[in-house]
Amino acid sequence: MKKITFTQALDGYELYFQSRHLSPNTYSDYSNTFRKFIRFLVDDQPIEKITSNQVEAFLASQEVSKKTILNYHTGLFALWTWAVEDGLVKEQILHKVHRPKPEKRDIKP
Repeated sequence: MKKITFTQALDGYELYFQSRHLSPNTYSDYSNTFRKFIRFLVDDQPIEKITSNQVEAFLASQEVSKKTILNYHTGLFALWTWAVEDGLVKEQILHKVHRPKPEKRDIKP
């Protein structure tokens, strides 16, 4: 298993994301989540040391809509899925974090 920091993992994930020619808007949304998560962590710790409790605390600390919390969860889930596949972490820690459900909004015709 490679030992790299969270921000080094982000550099690798960005390259992976760009090589697959996925939506720049999606990566922009994910990057916003990653920046907020880095600020929450305070120090740039090794990605394999980050716990599901830290992710849960990060999501709980955000004062945004449930839909935005779901977006944060989705971005972190995508990052950890890549990290598992790339051998950077042993497990997908987001499986241990409750996936938020956005509030239902009335659609007015």
